[in-house]
Parts: sequence; C-alpha cells; structure tokens
Amino acid sequence: MLLPTSFERGRLPPPHLRLIDHRYEKIETPVDERGVVKPFELIDLVKQTVDPSWDWREFSPPPNIHHYCWPRERYARDLFSKDSLLNDYRAISVHKGSMPRGFHIWLHMVTIPPPIPSREVMAYRIESFRVAKNLFVVAKNAVKTSELAKSRARDIRKNPSILKPEYNGIDIDGMQWVEKELQSDFSGYERHLRGLETLPPEFRLIEMDEAETNFNFVAKKLGKLVGKRAINLVPHVIAA
Repeated sequence: MLLPTSFERGRLPPPHLRLIDHRYEKIETPVDERGVVKPFELIDLVKQTVDPSWDWREFSPPPNIHHYCWPRERYARDLFSKDSLLNDYRAISVHKGSMPRGFHIWLHMVTIPPPIPSREVMAYRIESFRVAKNLFVVAKNAVKTSELAKSRARDIRKNPSILKPEYNGIDIDGMQWVEKELQSDFSGYERHLRGLETLPPEFRLIEMDEAETNFNFVAKKLGKLVGKRAINLVPHVIAA
C-alpha cells in the first residue's frame, strides 16, 4: 500500500473536503464479470469521495504509477514452484495507470484491494497483452518505414544527385529497402493477427476488424494501451 510522507499528507484533500472517513469506510474496487479492474469507473468512484472543488492537478506532485492489482505481496512469484503468473498479470501495462500522486495515495486510503481473478482469466489477459504488443510493434515499424520512405522521396526531389547516375532517376535502393521492410512487417503482422483470432473476443485489446484496417490506426490505438509502462489516466482524474 502506498503510504504518504508527512509532506504529502499536506497535499491530500483537507478533512472538510473529504466526503467519507477513510478510517471507517472504504469503497470496493470495481471489476467486470471476469474480475478485471475497471480503471475509469474506479477513478470516478474515488473522485466522488472528495468535494468537487478540490483540484488534484494543482495540489499533487508529478504523476506516478498505480498498479490496479494490489497489494504487491498478493501477486509475488512463488519461490518454490517458480510460478510467475500472478506477478506477470500485475505487471502488464493495461493493469497500471499513471495518475497524480496525491490522487494515488488517496485511492489507496479509500478503496479495498480487488479480488484476484481466476488463473484462466489471468492467463488470457497476459496472452492478449502479448499479442497486442506484437501487433503494435509491427504496426509502428511499418508506419516508421513509410515515413522514412516519404522523407527520402522528398530529399531526392530536392537533390536528385543523391541517386546513382545509372539509376536514371529511379530510387532502386530505396524501393528495394522499403519492399524488404514492409514484406517483413506484413508477414509478422499476419502471424500476430492469427494469434489475435485465437483469443476469446472478450479478451482482445483490439477487435479483428480494427486490426485489419491500417497500420496507422493500429499503432495509435494500441500505443495508448501497450506502448508505454502504464495507461495515462491523468486527464480523467483532473477532468471536471
């Protein structure tokens, strides 16, 4: 559990703005039918425990990361069996949220830790994250390749002497490189799409029809979920 320092206690909502007494009253962490934490609903519930006049943005130190699955001890690796399922489940980015530190501390003070889902659910969530991460990496690489190709084309238009004279104005080297890179990306992407298709629909982090649209869309959508250490929840916390 995250405990406030003496300095941070001064940054928490003052007693007259607290709508519950955390010493005697706690709220349950909302979870879906699988037992997976619902982060946006959790934030809304925690915000309801403080008078709306309190400004988390102004009074909190820089954001830090909240693990939805807490306390940490409940998700530790089993040293005897070397079972890491619980720890792996807790660690994936879709189970972590970046939020103002003051809000993070208050969340721990007023909520009850969520129950641990079944092993089947945890295994599917981990696999769904792995598939989504692979799709994101390939889509991001394809987008980068396309951007580099466009940049090179602009450079050639500005300075045609970049090309070898025997190429007669055709960027043979660039075309071959792009073809090789995109061929690799398409091959990898199709493989990961097959992995996505094997997952139960309720565990997919992106729908099949969305994943089959274009690399730019996929890279942007999945980047918010699996592209960083945690999902950015700050805007939702400070929203009026």
